[in-house]
Amino acid sequence: MRSNRNVTALFGQGYRNFLDLLYPRRCPLCHRILRSSHQLICLDCAGDLRPVSGPRCYKCGKPVNGDEEYCRDCGAHPGAFDQGRGIFLYDDRMRYSIMKYKYFGCQDDMLPSR
Repeated sequence: MRSNRNVTALFGQGYRNFLDLLYPRRCPLCHRILRSSHQLICLDCAGDLRPVSGPRCYKCGKPVNGDEEYCRDCGAHPGAFDQGRGIFLYDDRMRYSIMKYKYFGCQDDMLPSR
């Protein structure tokens, strides 16, 4: 029974390695092939990500001045949601990556390592 598990585990690892050769993981931000299948994004993009810190809009999570509760957009046009949060600034790279996931079904970019 134990040898069957070892064979199954070995086959599973070989299958994952084969898939990595055919369909290598790509960085969801720049779409370059990742050097390791355990990485989620490339090192260049990891250094470029800017986490949102400091005061944020209560509604959408954008950075605001310390004395404001809402950003200019949410103050002028309240959305259909109560509250949202993001961990990174929504710049062109993030916009493209989210668009690719949302409209083209590229879910592999958003999944944890294989």
